Amino acid sequence: MKQRIKELFSTQRLSRYCLPGQSDVDAQCFINYLSGVKRAESLYFALHLIEVTLRNAIYYAYKKHHASQDFFYLHHTHIRDKYLKRKEFHSRECWKMLCGARAALVRRNEPIHEGKLIAELNFGFWTKLMEGKHQNYDTMWRKIFFDVFSYHPQRNASVSIHRLKQDVWQKFERIRKLRNRVFHYEPIAPLAPDERYREIEEILGWIDNDLPSLLRLSEYETHRWQEPYIAKILKLSKWRWRRQQVCFKRFFGSKRRGL
Repeated sequence: MKQRIKELFSTQRLSRYCLPGQSDVDAQCFINYLSGVKRAESLYFALHLIEVTLRNAIYYAYKKHHASQDFFYLHHTHIRDKYLKRKEFHSRECWKMLCGARAALVRRNEPIHEGKLIAELNFGFWTKLMEGKHQNYDTMWRKIFFDVFSYHPQRNASVSIHRLKQDVWQKFERIRKLRNRVFHYEPIAPLAPDERYREIEEILGWIDNDLPSLLRLSEYETHRWQEPYIAKILKLSKWRWRRQQVCFKRFFGSKRRGL
């Protein structure tokens, strides 16, 4: 393997994709790295769906039950005073993220409104709401849980909302850690991406029963990369297309876009 390639991609980074106990970075480490990148890429759509739908589901469920209560304190010019006087709704961690999001919009000279803040707040903010260490959030979730997760299988069961929320939060924590690795170009294999993908699919079905169908638009097995269309563009015979497909699977070890 060329030394220049090792330098450009960083020996330290590539070494994380070598076999246990392997001291030298070789071509197989680089192939494993590329395979990991493709696996991460295959998760983008799933992570996009779960993040966007979760944050909007939480916000609009909250506004349904608390129409007059300001979730983001949009009209307070000195929201720090709210925190100091302990009249804030949010936990300390979420409050800091909320203030950071507002400050980022101000720095960019962008208007501050609900839609902007919903998009600006990171995934960690929305999952933190479920963690269950803040009394206000426990009260909130007792009202909104089944508005957020309208198709949860235990909707009509006599089960503690707190317990259900904790179970969902644990799933989201695992998904959040995977998301961070995907978007920071870190190895994802140790976080069991196949299992996290199934959890994403499950939770999407709880939010709305049509969302898993949207998720499947990105699946390799369902659309098979639109084989006839691609084969037509490349002017490949069926035999040559199957040969290309086998080569792809050998390289990336994938049947479902690397999952």
